[in-house]
Amino acid sequence: MRKYYAMVLGVLQFLKDNNYSSSTIETHRHAYDAFGKWLLIHDVTFSDEAVNRWLEENKSIWSDRIISSNRRALNKLQDYFRSQTISPSNLGWQISTHDRLSKALREDLDSFAAELLAEGLSAREVKAYCYANARFLMYIQLHGYETIEQLDYDVLLKFSVDDTHETATAKRKFNAKIRRFLAYEANKGKCSIGHAFILNHLLIPKVVLEDDFLSNDVPKGKAELLWPKIEQFGKKLGDIGYSKNTIRISRHFLILLFLFFDMFDLAYSEMTALQWFDHVKHQFNSSWISMNRILNQFFLFYKSGDICLSQTAFPRAEQMIDTIPQWCRPSVDEFLKLLEREGREASTVMMYRSSICRFCSFLGQTNINSFAEITAEDIINFNLQDIHSTPDGKAAYNSRIRNFLLHLTDQKIITNKYLYRAVPIISAPRRRIAEILTDNEIRQIWSVDIDKLDPLSLRDYCMVSIGLGMGLRSSDIANLKFTDINWQKQSISFTQQKTGKAQIMPMPVRVGNAIFKYLCEGRPKGNYSTYIFINHRKPFGRLTRGVLERALHRFIDNSDHLHGFHILRKTFSTLMLRGNNEISVISDALGHKTDNTLSEYLSIDEERIRLCPLSLEMLGIPLKEGVFR
Repeated sequence: MRKYYAMVLGVLQFLKDNNYSSSTIETHRHAYDAFGKWLLIHDVTFSDEAVNRWLEENKSIWSDRIISSNRRALNKLQDYFRSQTISPSNLGWQISTHDRLSKALREDLDSFAAELLAEGLSAREVKAYCYANARFLMYIQLHGYETIEQLDYDVLLKFSVDDTHETATAKRKFNAKIRRFLAYEANKGKCSIGHAFILNHLLIPKVVLEDDFLSNDVPKGKAELLWPKIEQFGKKLGDIGYSKNTIRISRHFLILLFLFFDMFDLAYSEMTALQWFDHVKHQFNSSWISMNRILNQFFLFYKSGDICLSQTAFPRAEQMIDTIPQWCRPSVDEFLKLLEREGREASTVMMYRSSICRFCSFLGQTNINSFAEITAEDIINFNLQDIHSTPDGKAAYNSRIRNFLLHLTDQKIITNKYLYRAVPIISAPRRRIAEILTDNEIRQIWSVDIDKLDPLSLRDYCMVSIGLGMGLRSSDIANLKFTDINWQKQSISFTQQKTGKAQIMPMPVRVGNAIFKYLCEGRPKGNYSTYIFINHRKPFGRLTRGVLERALHRFIDNSDHLHGFHILRKTFSTLMLRGNNEISVISDALGHKTDNTLSEYLSIDEERIRLCPLSLEMLGIPLKEGVFR
C-alpha cells in the first residue's frame, strides 16, 4: 500500500501543478481514499482488475455522477502507475467550472460572491456558494442558456431531476445556495422571483405542471401584483400576532399559487385561483380545509388590504342546494321551512338539506321532471349508488329522505302513499354502553395541583374540571363568557348551544377556585375577547372543541382509549346516578328535555343492576346442581 499512496500523492501533485480547481483535486482525493480503504479490507493490491471490481460493486449504490467522477480519478491513477504521467485522453478539464462559464454568467456569479462577502460571510462560505452555483450555471449553459434573463421553469425542473447527490440532505443544501443566488438575480430584475422558489424539495412535488384543467375563459397575462401581495399578507399575519408556523404554512401554500400563475403566464383572478385549488387540494389531505381558509383570507386581503378573522370559507362557494334541479327547489324549500317552524335545530335542518339534496341531485341525472314521477325502482337505484362510510351514516340519510317523501305524500305531490317504504332501513336501532372515566382516572384529574400549572395547562384544567364537575358540553364550555359567572351565588348560567335551553348550575368550589386562579394568573392580560377561555397566542380568538379534547388527554395517563371530551359529561351523569339522585334531577342538571336519554347510563350502574337479577327459571333455563339440562 506504500506504493499506492505514493502514486496517489503524485497524481494529486500533478493536478495541483497543472492548475486544476481545488474542488476537482478534492474529488480525486476522496476517490483515492475510498478505493485505498477497499484495497486494505479485501487485502488486494492495486490493479486494473481491482479498479473494475470496486466500480462494479458500488454501481448500484452510487449516482451516475459519482460513478463517472470516480472512474475519471482512477483512470488518471492507472496512467500514473504505468508511466508516471497522465495521458491526454484522461486529462479532463484543467480549468475550473467558473472559468468555463460564459462572460455574462461569470459576471453574475462574481457579483453575487462580492455581495456575500459584503454581507459578512467567510471566504470559505462564499467558496461553497460559488461552487454550487457554478455547477448550476454550467448546467444551464450546456442546455443553451447564455444569460440569466433566458432562464425558464423548464430547465429548472429538468435540473432538479438531473442533478444528483450522495444524500437528500446534500441536495437540499446545494439547492438552497442556488435559490439564494436566484433570489439575488430576481431582485436585480434578471429573472422571476418564482425561479428562486422552484428548487425546493417541499414545493416541487406539489407544483402543477399542466394547465389543461382550466376553463377557456381564464385571462392570460402577468400577475405582477401577486407576489408583492403575498409578501404583504405574510407581514400582516405577523402584525396581527399569528404564530411563525402559521405564517410559514401560509407562505408555502401561496408560493405554490404564485408559481402556477407565473409558470403559465396567467393574469391574477379569483376564478383561476379557485380552479387551481380544486385541482390540487387532494395533495393536502385533511389539511385542505386550512388551505381553503388561507386562500379565502388572501382573497379578502388582495382586495381590501385587511384580514377578516370571522370569514373562514369562500363567500361565493356554490351551495349544494343551488345545484339541484329547479323543479325540486319549491318543495325542498317548503319542507326545510317547515322543519324550522317546528323548532328543529339549525344543525338538524342542515343535515336534512344535505340528505335531500343528494337525492334530488340523483333525480336530476335521470329523465325525471317532477316528484310525482318517482318510482320504487328510482329509489332503489339511488341507494345502490349512494355510498357512505358506515351503515349508520347511510341509515341516517335514508331516514331523512323517507321523512321528505312522507311530506310529499301529505302534500298530494306523490300519489303512492307507500312509496316511502322503498327507502331501505340499512341499520337497525341499537344502544351502546356508555363509556366513562375509571375511578383512577377521576382521581388523577382531581389530584392535580393547580399551583404548579403553567398558564396554558391551567386553562385546560379549568375546562376539564367544568366538564367533570358540572357536566357541560365542550361547545358550551368554549362559549362561556365573563357575564355567565355569578360569583356571589357561585353559579354559572348559560344557554345550551345544542338544545337552546337556558341553564343555571351551581359551581362547585374546586371548579370555581380553578377558574378564579386562571382569570387572575393564567389568562392573557387585555380585553381580547368576552369569552373566558381563549387561545394564548395572538389573535387570542375563542377556542374550538378540538382544543378541549386535547386538554383532557393532558391530565390522564395512557389516555389513548378515550374518545372525545363528552366522556366527562357521561361520567358526571353516572356519578350523580350512583349518588342516589333522582332521574329527573340528573336530567335537569344535564339540560335534557326528557328523562329517556338517561337510559344508557343505567346500564353501567353495576350496584343497582345486581339488585334486580332475572331468574334463570323465568327465562326458561332450568339449572340443577350447577349443570344445564
